[in-house]
Amino acid sequence: METVFHSALDYTNVRDFAYHDKHPLHYGVPQEPEVWDETTAASLENSVKDPNDIYSRAVALFDFKAENENEVDLKEGQVIWASYRHGQGWIVAEILETGQTGLVPEEYVQILPETANEWYDT
Repeated sequence: METVFHSALDYTNVRDFAYHDKHPLHYGVPQEPEVWDETTAASLENSVKDPNDIYSRAVALFDFKAENENEVDLKEGQVIWASYRHGQGWIVAEILETGQTGLVPEEYVQILPETANEWYDT
């Protein structure tokens, strides 16, 4: 089997200029080819989580009237999809009925438990 030299990052080439360009380590540490399948790719994709990610349903606790064009209105009791935190005190949300996306105040919504989100993972 041929030894393959490649970066751990699939989207870039890494060169170690401490070694002459004819030296094998100039192109990285030799690695055996890996077998990738959908399960491996999915587990790696989900292994790094941003603490600002929410990806959950939420319910509006209060009415909110959008004051800027990047915000969306909320009505008390309305269920929304909360994607992630944006800036201090804001959430990027989607209004499920209309598909409209924008910012809502984080304190105006309550994130629903994960079991309430099972419908979304289908």
